[in-house]
Amino acid sequence: MNQSPSIKRNFFWNTILTVANMLFPLITFPFVSRYLQAESMGKVDFANSVVNYFIMFAALGIPTYGIRLCSSVRDNKKELSKTVQELLFINIVTTLIAIFLLFVSIIQIPRLSQDKPLFYIIGINLILNAFGINWLYSALEEYRYISIRSFVFKIISLILIFLTIQNPEDYLKYAAISVFSITGSNILNFIHSRKYISYKYIGNYHIKRHLNSVVTFFATTVAISIYTNLDIVMLGFLSNNSQVGYYSAALKIRMVLATVVTALSTVVLPRLSYYAANGLDKDFHNLIKKSLNFTLVTAIPFTLFFTVCAKPCVLILSGNSFFDAGIVLQWLLPTVLFAGLSNVTGTQLLVPYKKEKVLLISIICGACADFLCNIFFISFWGAAGAAAATTIAEFIVLLVQIIFSKKILLTLLKDINYKSILISSAISFTVLILQNLIPYTNNMVYMIRSSVLYFGTYTLFLYLFKNPLIIEITNSLKTRRIHL
Repeated sequence: MNQSPSIKRNFFWNTILTVANMLFPLITFPFVSRYLQAESMGKVDFANSVVNYFIMFAALGIPTYGIRLCSSVRDNKKELSKTVQELLFINIVTTLIAIFLLFVSIIQIPRLSQDKPLFYIIGINLILNAFGINWLYSALEEYRYISIRSFVFKIISLILIFLTIQNPEDYLKYAAISVFSITGSNILNFIHSRKYISYKYIGNYHIKRHLNSVVTFFATTVAISIYTNLDIVMLGFLSNNSQVGYYSAALKIRMVLATVVTALSTVVLPRLSYYAANGLDKDFHNLIKKSLNFTLVTAIPFTLFFTVCAKPCVLILSGNSFFDAGIVLQWLLPTVLFAGLSNVTGTQLLVPYKKEKVLLISIICGACADFLCNIFFISFWGAAGAAAATTIAEFIVLLVQIIFSKKILLTLLKDINYKSILISSAISFTVLILQNLIPYTNNMVYMIRSSVLYFGTYTLFLYLFKNPLIIEITNSLKTRRIHL
């Protein structure tokens, strides 16, 4: 573990990746949405959501399980290579089954067969998904490589989008570019992985030892997807492509915010798994505290700010044709906070200690709630109804996880300066509401003015109340040393 990159360095590279993930949709989506319009955007997003189910089946829970398992054997190249080969074998078998099932579905289901070319293009993601092995790089904490690779393919995709997308009929080109970005990364991942592991035959494989765990993680992934992808799929069947487009526009903004909130969580999961596997409980709890504080500091202000500024934000990014997406985004925004907290209580607390079955229970509760709410809400309110169902589902997931992990959480909350976060949020929110009394005619000017006043006030009061995260960042800027 001494040769592992520091969390400071990992967080730096993951921040670069997070910023890239934020800027890419902020740059491309306004351009693409104006040319493709809600109808064509809805087609692509619907097809992506359907194919993602087959990708999820093919992955079979390996992405999360692989991080935990590979983290525990990372210091032994032979054992690591053997583990990767075993997991890759399982992944390839399930991928072949998923490819067959997808092909049959496209042929037999009328709603899918009407867009065969689109589904065939996006289906390439499924074919090459197994070779991505992102879980290996996460387990090895190779965030520098992950960030640089992702940034390069985003730049190439950005150029291709600007050169080729010019009207609604170009949605197939847009789908192909999206596929290139993902499959290109997967191919490069597989080639680059030879630096860390060997693909030579080792023998004495134990495939069965992984099955119980990957099935449990798979069940968790299925349940999670019910209130992520299922909303778009059910909108496609129960409503229309325009409603799918509105929901997708709001969801993209919500995902950017959620990416920021979970930025540190992504980095610490492999390290938490290592601490748990080696009985380093004190280090484990200290890292969880920092992650929880980071989540609260970022999620609460984001939720409040964009709830107030949802409509101008959507209009800036998507254009007037997506005006109805504003109310959808407002319904989705509480999930930024709920999902951020459940990432701590679930993925970071339960998974490292091999309590994934408890995590599964919470996800199933949320998935059932989402499915039932979708049936009723979508019929009456379309995309806004789907967003409301997702918010209810995320809250239920968090509530169940809190019940199961309340003893640990109570210990952690004693060391969290949550009062500084709540008071700072209340003051900055009041400033935001008051500045809304000032008339404006330009959405961009309004967003810039609002964000400067709101986040400037929020950061200032966090500093005055000596929030640990802000103090640590301030000290880092002064001394360029952060000790995590």
